[in-house]
Amino acid sequence: MIPEVVLDERAALEIGAGGRPRVARSRALLGAGPRSVVMRGPDRRALGLGELVATEGTGDVLVCPHVVFPWAVRVGRRSSGATAAWEALSERRA
Repeated sequence: MIPEVVLDERAALEIGAGGRPRVARSRALLGAGPRSVVMRGPDRRALGLGELVATEGTGDVLVCPHVVFPWAVRVGRRSSGATAAWEALSERRA
C-alpha cells in the first residue's frame, strides 16, 4: 500500500495546474522517491503520484507531483483573482 496525502481544494487545484503546493507534514516519508505518495483531493479521489520534500525551517512540506492523472489536470484560469473558482477552458459557461 502506498502512503497518501489528502489535499484541500486549493492544493488539489495547484497540482492540477502544474504547481507544487506547501501542505502540513503528514506521516508519509519525506523524499522517498518520485512515486512514493498518492495525492488525493478533498473527495479522496486519487489525483496523482509524487513525493513530499521538506521545506526550510517552516515545518511544512512541498508536494511534488511526478504523475498527474488526466482527470486532475486543470487548463484554464481563475475567474477573477486567486481566491475565485477555477474556470477550465474546456468548461461551458452559463
